[in-house]
Amino acid sequence: MVNINWCLKELEKEFEFCRVFNKLNIKFEAFLSEENSINFNLNENKIIIYYTNEVNIFRLIFSLSNFNFDRDYELKLINKFKDLSVLIDVARNNVLRVKTFKKLILYLALLGYSSIRLYLEDLYEIPSEPYFGYFRGRYNKEEINEIVAYANSFGIKVIPCIQTLAHLKRLKRWIMYRDLFDIDDILLTDNPKTYNLIEKMIKTAKEYFNTDVINIGMDEAINLGRGRYLDNHPYTNRFEIFKNHLNKVLDIINKYNLKAEIWGDMFFNNKEYAYEDTSNVNTIQNIDKNLSLIYWDYNDKPIEEYQKIISMHKTVSKNILVAGGSWKWLGFSPNNMYAINHNKKLMEASIKENISSYILTCWGDNGGETSIFMVLPTLFKVSNYNFEVNDDLLFNKLTDNISIDEFLSVDYLNKVSFDYSDYTLNSLNRIYLYNDILLGTYDSLINDIQDKVYLDVYKKLKKYSDNSKFGYLFDSLSKLSRVLSLKTNIAKRIRRAYKENDLTELKKLVNDLKRLKRYLSTFYKSFYKMWHYESKDFGFDVCDLRIGGVEKRVEVAINKLNKYLLDKNNIIDELSEDNLDFYGNNKDFYKPNDIVDPYYSKMSTVNVND
Repeated sequence: MVNINWCLKELEKEFEFCRVFNKLNIKFEAFLSEENSINFNLNENKIIIYYTNEVNIFRLIFSLSNFNFDRDYELKLINKFKDLSVLIDVARNNVLRVKTFKKLILYLALLGYSSIRLYLEDLYEIPSEPYFGYFRGRYNKEEINEIVAYANSFGIKVIPCIQTLAHLKRLKRWIMYRDLFDIDDILLTDNPKTYNLIEKMIKTAKEYFNTDVINIGMDEAINLGRGRYLDNHPYTNRFEIFKNHLNKVLDIINKYNLKAEIWGDMFFNNKEYAYEDTSNVNTIQNIDKNLSLIYWDYNDKPIEEYQKIISMHKTVSKNILVAGGSWKWLGFSPNNMYAINHNKKLMEASIKENISSYILTCWGDNGGETSIFMVLPTLFKVSNYNFEVNDDLLFNKLTDNISIDEFLSVDYLNKVSFDYSDYTLNSLNRIYLYNDILLGTYDSLINDIQDKVYLDVYKKLKKYSDNSKFGYLFDSLSKLSRVLSLKTNIAKRIRRAYKENDLTELKKLVNDLKRLKRYLSTFYKSFYKMWHYESKDFGFDVCDLRIGGVEKRVEVAINKLNKYLLDKNNIIDELSEDNLDFYGNNKDFYKPNDIVDPYYSKMSTVNVND
C-alpha cells in the first residue's frame, strides 16, 4: 500500500493545490475496491478513496484540485484500461536527469498512469561491457534504482525497454561489437557472441529494475538476414530467421523468470508496417504464452481500420497491447493536436477490441530536442479519455494557470497559416531551422506569409515565458520562432536580390543576416538552459554541432555577400542556380502543409553528410 501522506508531501513540492490537505488537517482512508471513487466528508474532515490500482488514488485526488472543501463531495472514475502506460525514450541523445524523472513521475501519478516504459537501447550500465552506452549518458544501477523506487512509491511500475535485434546502431560504432552485426543496426543471429551479450542485457535489466516484465524490442529489422548472415548461410526467409532468433531470446527470458513483450511489426510482411495492406500475417505455432505483442500505430486512421489491424494482431497472440504516439519526435516543437486526435480514436478502437493495456509513446528520434513536458497536453488528454473525464480546467492546476489551449501554442512552430487550430502533422520547426541559408533546399515549400506567422507565434509564446513552472519551455520556443520569423524567407530574398543585382537590397540583407545571427545566439542560450535543466549533458554535443553549423553558414553568407558587394566578379555559386521544387516539379512549386521529413542530414545539405 502506498503511503498517501508521504506521497502528498512529495506532490506538495510541485503542486500548490496539494498543500491544502495539510493546511486543513484533512485525514485520508483508502481501500482496494472494484471501482475508483473518492468522497469528502465535511463533518469528519475526511477523504475516503476506493481504488482499483494504487496510482488511481492520486488521479482521484487530482479531481479535488478545483474543490473548496466547504461541502461534501463524491466522484467516481471509469478506468477503461487496466494499464495506462507512457513510454519515455532516453536513447536518442536526451537522457533525463534523475531529478527530472522524479518531477515527471509526480505528473504521471496525478494523471493516473500506472506504468512507465523506459526505452533504453544501450543507456544502462553493464559492468563487464565498458563500451555499452559509453559517452551516451547511460544510467548506472543507483540511478535506475532511485527512479524505480520513486515511481513504485506512487504505485507506478517501471518496465525496461531494450533492443535484442535492431536499433543498436550506436553500439555498432565500437570495434569490439562490429562482428555482432548482420547489416545496418541489426544484430547477427546464430552468433553465440550475440546471445552472450543479449543475456547480459537481460540479466542486468532484471537486476536493476527488479521487474517481472521486459520489453525486448524486435522491431523494424527490415533487412534481417541480408548482410553477413547471408554470407554465412543459404538464403533464408526473413521471418524464419526472426522466429528462430525470437525463440532463442525467449529461452533467455524464461531462464530469468521474466515475461516479454515485443513490437508487432515483424509479424507482418510489409515494409511499412501498419501503413500498407496488412493482410499477410506470419504466425508462430505454440507461441510462448508469456509473450505479449504490441500493435503500434502513430498515424491518424478511422476507428474501424484500427480495429481491423488489432484483430489481425490477435491471430498472432492472445496478449495484445496497443501503442499510440505523442508526436514529440519531429524537432524542437511537438504536434500535440495531431496526437490528441489520433490517440482518442486509437483508444476507442482498443476499448472496442477489449484491449487492457494502452501505451502513449514519447519517442525522441533524430536528436530528442523536444522536452517531455511539451507533450503535457497529450498526456493529460489521454488520461482523461481513459478515466472518462471531460474537465480541461484541471490542466491549469498542472501548469500554474496556463490553460490547455494556451499550452498548445507549443505546437505553433509547425503551422503554415494563422489557423492555429489545424492539427495537420508536420516537422516545419526543424526543417526551417536547418534549411541551408544559401542552398535553400526547402525554399520551394515556404509560403509568402510564413515569416509573419512565425512573428505572431513569437508574440504568443513570449507571453508565457515568465510562467513559474514551464516558462523556460516557452522562452526557448519563442526565441526559436523569432529566429524562424527572419530565417524562413531570407534565403529566397537573397537569391532574388542576387539574380536581380539589387545592391541596395543585398546590403539590407547583410544587416538582416547579422540580426539573424544574434537571434540564433539568443535561442541557443535559452535552449541550452532548457536542455541542461532537464537532461544530462551527453547528447547536447549534437545540438552544438547542428545549431553551430547554422550560425556558421549565416557567417559564410554574410562574407560572400560582402565580397560580392565590393566586386561583382566574386560570383556566388550557390545563388547562381535556380531554386527548384523540393518534390521534383521543377519550377512548379508544391506547398503542402503536412511535411514530415525529420532527418537533419537531409535538411542541412544535398551533399555528402553521412
